[in-house]
Amino acid sequence: MKRLVAYFAERSLLVNIFTVGLLIAGLVFIFSAKREAFPNVDFDWVLITTVYPGATPADVEKHITKPVEDELREVDGIKQIHASSLESRSVIAIQLDPDLDNKDKTINDIKNAVDKVDDMPDDAEDPDVRELNTKQQPIIEISIFSKNGVNNDAQEFELRRYAKMLEDKIVDVSGVAKVDKKGYRDREMIIDVKPGLLDSYHVAINEVILALSRKSLDFPGGVIKEDGREVLIRTVGEVKNVDEIRKVLIRANDMGNWVTIGDVAQVRDSFEEETVINKTRGEKSIALTVVKKESADIITLVDSVMVEVDKFKKILPKEYNISIYRDFSYYVKRRLNVLVTNGIIGFTLVVLSLLITLGWRISIVTALGIPTAFFATFIWMAWYGISINLMSMFGLIMVLGMLVDDAIVVAENIYRHMEEGESVKQAVVNGTSEVIIPVMGTILTTVVAFSPLILMKGIMGKFMWTLPAVVIVALLASWIECMFILPSHIKDIEKDRSNHKALKDEEGGLHVFFMNKYKAFISVILTNRYKSLFLISVFFIASIIFAVTHIKFILFPQGGVEIAVVKAEATSGTLVQDMSRKLGLVEKVVGELPAIDLDTYTASAGILQEQPNDPNTKRGSNYGIVMIYLTPEQNRKRKADEIIDEVRKKCAPFKKEFTKLEFAYIANGPPVGKPVQVTIKGDDFDVLRKISGDFKTYLHTIKGLKDIKDDFEDKKDEIRVVVDERTAAIAGITVYDVASTVRSCYEGTVATSIRKTDEVIDVRVNFPEGIKNRVASLQNIKIANRMGNLIPLSRIAHFETTQGMSLITRKDYRRVVNVTADIDEHAKGVTSVTVNRMLTKKFEGIEQRYPGYAVSYEGEFKDTQESVEDLMKSFVIAFVAIYIILVALFRSLVHPLIIVMVIPMTLIGVIWTFFFHGLPISFLALMGVVGLAGVVVNDSIVLVDFIQKKRVEGLHPVEACVEAGATRLRPIFLTTITTVLGLMPTAYGIGGYDPFLKPMALSLSYGLVFGTLITLIGTPILYVMLSDIRQLIFKEEYQEKPREELSETAKLELEKEIESKVEADLVARLKNEITHDLVDAIQRGKPSKKGKPPVKKK
Repeated sequence: MKRLVAYFAERSLLVNIFTVGLLIAGLVFIFSAKREAFPNVDFDWVLITTVYPGATPADVEKHITKPVEDELREVDGIKQIHASSLESRSVIAIQLDPDLDNKDKTINDIKNAVDKVDDMPDDAEDPDVRELNTKQQPIIEISIFSKNGVNNDAQEFELRRYAKMLEDKIVDVSGVAKVDKKGYRDREMIIDVKPGLLDSYHVAINEVILALSRKSLDFPGGVIKEDGREVLIRTVGEVKNVDEIRKVLIRANDMGNWVTIGDVAQVRDSFEEETVINKTRGEKSIALTVVKKESADIITLVDSVMVEVDKFKKILPKEYNISIYRDFSYYVKRRLNVLVTNGIIGFTLVVLSLLITLGWRISIVTALGIPTAFFATFIWMAWYGISINLMSMFGLIMVLGMLVDDAIVVAENIYRHMEEGESVKQAVVNGTSEVIIPVMGTILTTVVAFSPLILMKGIMGKFMWTLPAVVIVALLASWIECMFILPSHIKDIEKDRSNHKALKDEEGGLHVFFMNKYKAFISVILTNRYKSLFLISVFFIASIIFAVTHIKFILFPQGGVEIAVVKAEATSGTLVQDMSRKLGLVEKVVGELPAIDLDTYTASAGILQEQPNDPNTKRGSNYGIVMIYLTPEQNRKRKADEIIDEVRKKCAPFKKEFTKLEFAYIANGPPVGKPVQVTIKGDDFDVLRKISGDFKTYLHTIKGLKDIKDDFEDKKDEIRVVVDERTAAIAGITVYDVASTVRSCYEGTVATSIRKTDEVIDVRVNFPEGIKNRVASLQNIKIANRMGNLIPLSRIAHFETTQGMSLITRKDYRRVVNVTADIDEHAKGVTSVTVNRMLTKKFEGIEQRYPGYAVSYEGEFKDTQESVEDLMKSFVIAFVAIYIILVALFRSLVHPLIIVMVIPMTLIGVIWTFFFHGLPISFLALMGVVGLAGVVVNDSIVLVDFIQKKRVEGLHPVEACVEAGATRLRPIFLTTITTVLGLMPTAYGIGGYDPFLKPMALSLSYGLVFGTLITLIGTPILYVMLSDIRQLIFKEEYQEKPREELSETAKLELEKEIESKVEADLVARLKNEITHDLVDAIQRGKPSKKGKPPVKKK
């Protein structure tokens, strides 16, 4: 290895060309890389959505959900199945096993299983099966609304026209995958058939439908071959507008009498039934959600979209307004700016700390290792397809200070050799070679500490894996740079000094002062080593107990929240228009928030959906949500929870308008469940309701909880049409005739469609709104039998009024009810873990009291357990791997124990850091601790290595520890201060605040500070105590080893070292003396003191 170092040190041109090439390639990647908020991940969820128009939740469960579930039982690779049966819709969310080797095969098997369901109702639409991932991400939402409101079809047509114009402009932007619209109703031709006119003309509603379907034909008739050419024949009977629909014949005879649709119905050009009402700032609006292609850069794409929006604003009438929200490029820009700014600040602080201790020449070339390693990492990211996102950028910030750790050890050792009189060339080769093995050990220990984090499972692992991967690659690049590039640069930039003693005195005065102070301090500590170790141990145990009893653990704590939500549910059967009115009460409260807190707000009635592609989306006229978009946290004086509390209090007077009103926020980081979520599985809803009631009653007794609820829905009134089959058969009517007629009257039947250039317009036949919304109209329906006679429905059927479930939820093939609660951020000692432990203890025998029913504790509690288990496995793997590397490095089973004992002690620094900062310990903080395990042992490795060398030289263990500690004081201090200074800007938001990154930066920086103190104090204590034990067991005596007691290998090494130093010192002194004599002789024109005339040197 020494020859390899010398080889590259001698070939500076090759090294410089390689370095410049590396920097250029890295720069190319930076300017061409894709930027996004988070890395593209697959959520391991598959969503199956089936629409069954007009069906009750019970019918949907019976005819759609359960048949699909039965087929899915045979599919391998499914971890969980969640199913929701609601009015007209079945939604099945499938969570895949994260350990699947071939996920695509499982997804194909799911699709095949759905296709096997052959007994679905004819009226049901084909199931939509799709995988949830972030490849096509929503990047911005644009809402267009009229300041004057939308009060009729004409105004809605106008709003719709402008929304479609804007959509067309955005879709044409390169990089846009699609534009989803919310609040945009499809156009329909509505035929409102009037029962009285049907009776007068003796026409049934099904005849109207049949007439339209027969009229609307575009049917190929074949080919005529004449005169050597072909002519196509096509029969065309398609209706194109309202007038043509009115003229469609229903019935005619040879007497010239006929009945048209216009005779029995009113035809109007309108929209599909209003199921979702979208509003922006209190006005009815249409929202456009722009979705990007996987390869598109989010910042560039949003900028291009905004250019089109700005152009469109110029042609938009003044009474219309456009609101922009959920601009994810803003968050990406802000985070990238924060990371870049903090990175520059950290880099500057690192360089300054090096300048103070190593001088400007060595400091500059040492610090250059950072951009070199960064650019090498950028090249790897480009090759591996990793974008510039929050995780990869923070990996670079985290490793910023670490990158110079190994370079500092090498540079400082080279500097020390120069201080001792060696030439630059000798110091470069000898100084690098001397520490090459321990430095390799420090890199490997850090790499193995971060490696298990790459293997984390679940959604956490998918989001986080790029962070440790970037750290590892950067560290490996840094090791190559400090071993083979740095020595060459030092050799080029440094000059041989004529007076090494003066150099040592001049530049090392402060260093010598601290060395002497440390020697005195550590000598006292080692003299009282047993007392010192006892005090450290007591402090460690007390800190752990204090953390368990006084510091919260929250998986992803609130921080930087900028989106709050109010989720509302009303009584089942509430009309969507009435739900929109109720939400207006909440909107009014939100609109009164001060401008410093509020950016904008939207409301949606008929749907409860926090984010696009949310598998927990609820649809129905009694659901609604108000989205509150807050200003950036740094721009307002209040935190999100304070604003939400204000909205909650002001909404209290009209809370009775809703059955459920929940106030929450959308947190940063990967998605997690509710802090408290009790899942109860069984078959009888009455028993499920009783069990859930017991849980809710107990939760209300726990202080610090809020928004306690279950997902039981109020029952919805149903009218069941029970056909007397015998009477119906005599009348010549089937049950199907009854069902199809009833459906046509109330749900409506699409008889045909009109195809336009840019849209397809359905033609729907139904009763007018004023008639079909009256229960009494049901009895007056007439059904045509086979003879064409009209039979009243009341003659062949009777009606039963009952109540049915408005929502049926299932999990793993069984019905389920969830009890949930949120935790008040200000409540002391209340966390997801503590509450769930209380529940587990309180309801320990619940499953024995209710046989056949199962209770599980899920949500954030389950996520926390799984995440902490993964982290503990990672920590243990890292600990064992570090120990194995150290055993190989030191060829000892005992000395590595001294080094790894530093790792758990770093928890002291982490615990008290989070306590004094008033923060809970979180998942990211623990990730920092796992990474810290590899960083903190680096100084101990080099320190123990130097202690061993001092022991080989014959020093007493105490003296060896004192001398080695003093020798390594400067590099240990430098490696710590550079890593900490590199993280501090991110920890405290000096260049911009990002709360998502703060916990990891704090745990790493302060854990390392305390770990360094333990290294300088605890490592010598443990080493000497180990020597005490060996003396006690093996009766060894402490004494300086005489030369003859050294082993032959040690003798040779010592002799070579002494000879090298003596030779270097003699050569340097002789060169210095001759140079001075020659210079004096040339200047004075006199012979030198040796009596020789001046000569020219070639």
